[in-house]
Amino acid sequence: MKKRVLLFAMLAGLSLQSAEARDLSETLKSLAPSLMTSRHVPGLQIVVFRPGRELALSFGTTGEADVTDDTLFFTGELSTALLPLLLEEEMRKETLSIREGFTSHDQALLIYARFQESIHRPGNLMQMPVDTRRGPLRGKEIFEGLNVDRAFLLNLYHSVSGLPPSRSGIASSAIDPAVLSKSLAADETPYSRIAFSSEGMQLLLDYLASVRGQTIEEMLSQTMRNQGMKHSLIVSGAPESYEKLLEKASDGYTSEERPVKIRHPHIVYPGIYGMVSNARDVATLLKELAGRAATTSEEGREDLPFGSYFTYDPSLGGVSGPFHARRLCSAKGEALVVYEQSSRFPGFASFVLFSPDGRGMALLANADDMALLHRLSERILLDLFTECSPPENDRLQANGEWNTTLLSWFGGDATRLEAYLHKIEGTYRPEGILPRKRENFAFMGDVRVRLNSEHRLEIAGFYDREIPIFLVPDTEPFVFKATGRAAMSGWKVKFIEQKEGEGMNIVGFYTDQVAYQRVMWGDSIWGRIVGFAFTIFVFALLVLLIYLRKRNYIKSGQNG
Repeated sequence: MKKRVLLFAMLAGLSLQSAEARDLSETLKSLAPSLMTSRHVPGLQIVVFRPGRELALSFGTTGEADVTDDTLFFTGELSTALLPLLLEEEMRKETLSIREGFTSHDQALLIYARFQESIHRPGNLMQMPVDTRRGPLRGKEIFEGLNVDRAFLLNLYHSVSGLPPSRSGIASSAIDPAVLSKSLAADETPYSRIAFSSEGMQLLLDYLASVRGQTIEEMLSQTMRNQGMKHSLIVSGAPESYEKLLEKASDGYTSEERPVKIRHPHIVYPGIYGMVSNARDVATLLKELAGRAATTSEEGREDLPFGSYFTYDPSLGGVSGPFHARRLCSAKGEALVVYEQSSRFPGFASFVLFSPDGRGMALLANADDMALLHRLSERILLDLFTECSPPENDRLQANGEWNTTLLSWFGGDATRLEAYLHKIEGTYRPEGILPRKRENFAFMGDVRVRLNSEHRLEIAGFYDREIPIFLVPDTEPFVFKATGRAAMSGWKVKFIEQKEGEGMNIVGFYTDQVAYQRVMWGDSIWGRIVGFAFTIFVFALLVLLIYLRKRNYIKSGQNG
């Protein structure tokens, strides 16, 4: 009898799960094409996975062909997820000296500064150094004559990933600004860390490849095969040299009413931007990472790259290597942390997310439209993590208490938080949305950001009759998520600070699609309208005064 009850319970659970999968499948089959049409995205791949089950969907076209599950997409920086696997593998081979304390944190930074020429900041969504032909310095040149030990390599990995050094590596609670050269840029927001560097990642890959006696392409290809990524490739160099390998690869397009095909770029950093894959293969990699995140012991977290890779520390904004840790559930529910990454490549966009319990998604598009992927991901999350309550309220302060995520950006200092929010308030103008001949009319797209009486950070344009967008703090430091009834909903928003004099001022903000530059109120559309109205008023007043003076003059002349 007990066996029958158990069997019935198992069958009921499977039927319930399959019903949920069918519901999500039908929802996506309706939602995805609708969003693709409205946002002019030609092709899309979606894979949603749970333990033991996977849902794979493909939509749209590339050129004359349909997008299928086997179609390959350029995935941008998603290949950085392979680096800790490689680093861990080499350390377990014990090919590196484990003599601790060989080099200081400052020395590592100085060596890092020698090859760090450009920078990719996690919040700078508009910058991606793909098409440069200079290339990084070679690993052999950097490491020649050095006894590269475990601590140094871990420290360098953490530096180029935007992470603080591990406790088992070179301990340092702060970065000494005096050590940093002009080429070694640090994010100037409070609690700054070394930002993600494509050159730094490439250097580590180059070194690991030289240890193995392989090229970067050979090393990464072998790692992908070991992980079961059967269809993925690593390409590099000029388009002419690798396009012949991409028979099943999609073209990349602009996200416009009439999408334009984008020519593949020259890839100097194959270890960072050279992975061509499909959503199924990417999901396979995510499942492996999820397994590592679930099984890594506390000791392993101290010694291996996965230690910092899979941690959640609100004081650090949830940064976790190339992924960002995100606390998915609200304070009412049990804390559930997921790891996500958004990636871009000319003509392509990617979004991935996974949790240590084996749930996740991989979304790939053949147009540079991250907002579409974010909208889809939020809908998938509702089905994938049903135990979580809806997102937190968009009020930044309730019952006199500030939002905990916001407060964590400033180490719990409410005074600095309030000062920062007031610095954000102002008027901003979109850049590059009009041709040069019409740039004089860009002021018509001005938006105003302000903190209202309900402690909600809102964005609205001059023509908006109601407030269409509110900003909710994201887990990444100084990044907000736009929510509301406008095209910007679902976008990530990062305000940019620059040092001016002795203080820091907000000079603009980046979004998934458009960069905005701060403008003086007098130069904004509001200031221009007030100025125009004031000019009309003064002109009318002058006309009236002239009229009155003439009238008085005529009367005085007649009396005389």
